[in-house]
Amino acid sequence: DSAGRVQPESLVETWHNNTLLFDGGLLMLNATGQIVATAPHRPELVGQYALDPLLTGDERRYSNIISDLIPDTEVIALSWPLYDSEAPSRGTLIGLLRAQRDVARGSTFYQRIWGLYIGRGEMAFICDGNGRVIFHPDTFLIGEDLSNLEGVQYALRGESGAIRTLDLEGRTVVAGFAPVPGTAWGLVTEEGWAAVTRASRPYTRFLLILLALGVIVPAIVAAFGTRRI
Repeated sequence: DSAGRVQPESLVETWHNNTLLFDGGLLMLNATGQIVATAPHRPELVGQYALDPLLTGDERRYSNIISDLIPDTEVIALSWPLYDSEAPSRGTLIGLLRAQRDVARGSTFYQRIWGLYIGRGEMAFICDGNGRVIFHPDTFLIGEDLSNLEGVQYALRGESGAIRTLDLEGRTVVAGFAPVPGTAWGLVTEEGWAAVTRASRPYTRFLLILLALGVIVPAIVAAFGTRRI
């Protein structure tokens, strides 16, 4: 503008052109949470207060899957607070990641998570705070609601641990669960019960013998002691 300040629209457009991560675009919010600039240009969004108010805090935050911001598109929002030394107000930059099964394989965000997953023996997936799938090796499950799974419920309550439970197909698995730090999301891993117990099977007979001895020997000693008395 005439004061030499960069306009929000051109600033957001420049940021968007320099990053490949946010395939859903970028938004800039003012101090009240109102959208003031978008990239790519979406004039219908300017002036809206469509985002979760938690995203306008003083720290970087990650949203759950948002369905009502961009028509026919589900996104995850990552936010960063913006500060202006020449103005008392504070804004927020929002990066949007498309969270849809039809674009997952081509998503930079998905590919980075997939790179961490490759080589793992067990199933692993991430759900948002509502139990909807953000990442899953089976991309057809992205966006699905898995909040009925016991492991997901524990993870979204902020607990960490493992339980014996059933997976989506009714098979017995050991499910590990933990919250994802800095988000409302949960990480769940699943490994088949048969695979978990396979290593201990050769020792089953030995353990049964020890158990039997643990019962029989004390009984014999007690019987002998009673007769002596």
